[in-house]
Amino acid sequence: MLREELTRRRHLGFGQDIGEITPGVNVVSAPVFGMGGRIIGCIFLIGTFPESMIEKYGPQIADITQQVS
Repeated sequence: MLREELTRRRHLGFGQDIGEITPGVNVVSAPVFGMGGRIIGCIFLIGTFPESMIEKYGPQIADITQQVS
């Protein structure tokens, strides 16, 4: 299941946490790549925004990290 989820996240370009660590607090994140394609960091959005906004914010965070990479 983990491999399937990682493949899905790689395809989408972002990860998410829907209140798993702290109920009511959601996160979307995407990696920033440096020279040679190595991950050098990430950009994430964390807040009390509704779960329904993840489909909007996730691709936006992924676009931003692609610009930074």
